[in-house]
Amino acid sequence: MDLRDSPADAAFREQVRDWLAEHLVGEFARHRGVGGPTDDEHWELRKQWEHELAAARLLNISWPREYGGRGGTVDQEIVFLQEHAAAAAPYWVGVQGRDLFGPTLLRHGTDTQKARFLPAITRVEQFWGQGFSEPGAGSDLAGMTTRAVRSTGGWTVNGQKVWSSGAHLSQVGILACRTGPAEDRHANLSVFALPMSSPGVLVRRVRIASPVLCLLRSAWIVRTSGLFGVTGTNFVRTMLRLGHERDEVAVVHDQRTAPTYVDPLAAATKELLDRPFGIWHLAAAGDCTWAEFTEAIFEEAGLDTRVRRISTDELGRPAPRPAYSVLRSEKDAPALPHWREGLRACLSRIA
Repeated sequence: MDLRDSPADAAFREQVRDWLAEHLVGEFARHRGVGGPTDDEHWELRKQWEHELAAARLLNISWPREYGGRGGTVDQEIVFLQEHAAAAAPYWVGVQGRDLFGPTLLRHGTDTQKARFLPAITRVEQFWGQGFSEPGAGSDLAGMTTRAVRSTGGWTVNGQKVWSSGAHLSQVGILACRTGPAEDRHANLSVFALPMSSPGVLVRRVRIASPVLCLLRSAWIVRTSGLFGVTGTNFVRTMLRLGHERDEVAVVHDQRTAPTYVDPLAAATKELLDRPFGIWHLAAAGDCTWAEFTEAIFEEAGLDTRVRRISTDELGRPAPRPAYSVLRSEKDAPALPHWREGLRACLSRIA
């Protein structure tokens, strides 16, 4: 393998060296080698240095020019990194946005997303924090518990992140969330661009052996029961599948719940952002047994499948929930529609 510079790369290397010799002076020269990808040491000076690099289009060299890059090659990017390190220039501050989120967006983002975020990153106007790790899972993304649920006009997020490098200095967070059932630990994981000014986002600095950051959005805890929805694996979708496969299904009739459709629940949860922090109970109006719920599913879906009502003892295995799993929405909580109305709305979307 020939690792020598091509003539074009050799010329570019000389150009970078000349630029560094001209600009790495004064305070920048007196602070050679300061900073790193996970610290905020000499933040303002490093940010000034990053502005210098941006003005010369030496940030994101391989990014397209319309997004603030140079439209150069990966080899030129490597040449710059080598020379920047050899000169011990101050480390730039936009690590998460430029090195992590930006390349991902370039490859997978829409044109609208690229135009919205990438130029601001390259102009050193927008800084990003990383929200991946969690207190109970560390860096194991498969153990993630932070959830995002669709709500009117967007998503409602609940959870906690830790080791969120740069969170206290960022305008946007790269937030990883679970957006579906957790049966497959490696599926239903999504990444959001979370404005750090969003209601309910709380950033706390935690000091252990070194400064770390904790991103919280868990001030509201919502308890509910009998969740079902259009996506993922849940009781309604399971019964619909069985209803098309069988003439009869056996369902327990000695356990009660308040079946709650996730769409109105998400909208109601979003309303809690204007309410006091604490534990809230939100559930659909009314309740029924699981057998009654199944009968309603088949009736609303126009299926002729029979429901055989059985007891938990006849089921032959322990119940996964208490016999009376019914929660009532608190008097001052947002009201949810009757469970049957939610069922109709869910089935209309599935159809």
